[in-house]
Amino acid sequence: MLIRFIGLMAIFAIFGCGMMAKDDESKKLSVPQKISMEMPKELKSDSKKSSTRNLKKIEEDDNNSSLGYTELKEDVAQSEDMIADLELNLLFVNQVIEDIDTICKTVEIGEICTIDEDVLSFEIDENLSKKVADLGYLLGDTIIFGKTEFIRYSKKDTYQYEIKMDNNFVDVLSSTETIKWSKDEHQIYSWFEQETINDRQQIEIDYNISSTGEKIMQMEDNYFKKSTKESDNFALTIIKKTDDPRHYEISSKSNAVEYIDTKEEKSYFSSTGELSSHGGYLLFYGEFKGDKFTEREIFDNRGEQVETLFCMNNIDCDIEN
Repeated sequence: MLIRFIGLMAIFAIFGCGMMAKDDESKKLSVPQKISMEMPKELKSDSKKSSTRNLKKIEEDDNNSSLGYTELKEDVAQSEDMIADLELNLLFVNQVIEDIDTICKTVEIGEICTIDEDVLSFEIDENLSKKVADLGYLLGDTIIFGKTEFIRYSKKDTYQYEIKMDNNFVDVLSSTETIKWSKDEHQIYSWFEQETINDRQQIEIDYNISSTGEKIMQMEDNYFKKSTKESDNFALTIIKKTDDPRHYEISSKSNAVEYIDTKEEKSYFSSTGELSSHGGYLLFYGEFKGDKFTEREIFDNRGEQVETLFCMNNIDCDIEN
């Protein structure tokens, strides 16, 4: 079975930069297998994201309990799903990375190396089939890549490499992925944009490791449904500090617009907080159908909630203190 290479494209890091020096010619191009830090266990969830649906719990939940915490966990769950898709594609790109190296090795710094559609391909072998069998890929399936552009930059640039892939399919008007990365894999950036007859989506992920070892991941997901003009925009920033293996700073924002019986309904959600082995807190703000809620979750050093403070429409609310 022939399978076109779709999905959210991966983020890579490759040895060497610019024109390959003689002492680098023996080194093979390589693809990293991870593009983010491990998510805090306090935010892990098996549920899926739907901002508007979850914020409706303001109306459905008599206790108005943990609305912000539930929403954040589900946003993080979707982010993990996106990252998992990207890291799956890393496996696919790894199968053709030597071909990219062979084709583009002599192209000079800053120049685009273009690889035509259908040139890059590989078959699912026994080892790989075990990793992707649950996703519908079978032993012997052929994965075919679309038009690919590869650029090498100098050592002085933030990123040393860039790949752009354009994938056009029967049910897709346009699909573009642009990936940039540094030689040491400390700077990784990915841009994905896809448009179909029904909707349009843009996803941006920026992952950095500082000189002190601090890890920062910023993700933004923008979705628009053409037929109803509904939209869902989500942004997440997670910083893993170096003073404590469980010390994280987190912030997020989510906006959604839907239409119920032609009436526009908007929802908004944001969070800020800090988690560590000593405990932590998360402070939430949200709005749905004109109702606003504020919530603060406090954790102990095991990540268990020890206190939840909640208020609606700023009535009897002194959460920030």
